Amino acid sequence: MLVRELRGAYDVHGEEMVPVQLSDVQLTNDGLVLPGRANPLEFDDTARDLLCGYLNINSKYINKCPSDLRQTNVNHWLSEAEGKDAQFHVLGRSLKGVHNLDVKIVPVGKTFDILGRVFDENDRVQTFNVTDRFMQLDVVSESVSVEVPGVEGWSERPRVGDITNGGLRFWLYPNRQKPPSVESYFNRLICTNGMSMPHREHAIKLRGKTVDEVLAELEQTAQLLMEELPNRLTQYRETSTTPVPGDVSQFVYQVGRERRLPQKVMDRVMSVVKSIPHHPTVYDVTQAFTTVANEDVTFSSAYRLQRIGGDLSMNTEQMLHRCGQCERPL
Repeated sequence: MLVRELRGAYDVHGEEMVPVQLSDVQLTNDGLVLPGRANPLEFDDTARDLLCGYLNINSKYINKCPSDLRQTNVNHWLSEAEGKDAQFHVLGRSLKGVHNLDVKIVPVGKTFDILGRVFDENDRVQTFNVTDRFMQLDVVSESVSVEVPGVEGWSERPRVGDITNGGLRFWLYPNRQKPPSVESYFNRLICTNGMSMPHREHAIKLRGKTVDEVLAELEQTAQLLMEELPNRLTQYRETSTTPVPGDVSQFVYQVGRERRLPQKVMDRVMSVVKSIPHHPTVYDVTQAFTTVANEDVTFSSAYRLQRIGGDLSMNTEQMLHRCGQCERPL
């Protein structure tokens, strides 16, 4: 998928936060009617759970009710909330959230606008992962890339064409009061190994800011990280000639323990490490971790593996600063 195709993959048409008095909202045969809006919202399972959760009524009971009784019950509790305000997060005719007025929800549509300004419209969205808790977007630019030298005797290191593109990983939270975040992201083309690295110094906070200020900070941070990518990719390429000091297996196992990788995942990483030829480099070890991230592992394990890859690539010196005997960080 390309950046210009994002809006087609996730409809953000008509996204808005609608402030209402709850007693002015009504459930009809056509859906949930908000004051001042001509088109009712669909009262599907998601909308029922959101509204019932906010009104603190039993959604399982409401779901079992026949249509007329459901309307009677929901409208009763809405009328009981007279004088209470809320804001409805609306996408077209879909209800995406019900929140207190002071809750700050960063709209998806405006975030997509930021991606359209930071990246070229033909840049690639490598990952587009949407759950009920978050949205993950990994976007890479072919204009920001590096070729890593190959090595004799190992198929995992081709002598030509081992290209990695740079980009950004975005975390968005369409239904939660949680700030968006952005981190550096690399994608190796030959095997689609991905790796990422958060930047604590660029963490975005909601407190004391308007939504527009949060969006402006997100765009500024994304632009800054894009400017830094060429230098980070140079660091990454240099890891292909940076040896791993000491025993590579002990080093890899210790890093995996520090990041709390499950034993089955760790066993798979160690199996890949055994195939690395003599005199392994940090680049080789990085690919061992990120290769396993592409296998049948949980989302949490895949993310940890990619974070390890990111730290080895972009924070190499600190990752290697270890005891020569036990491989623990110094």
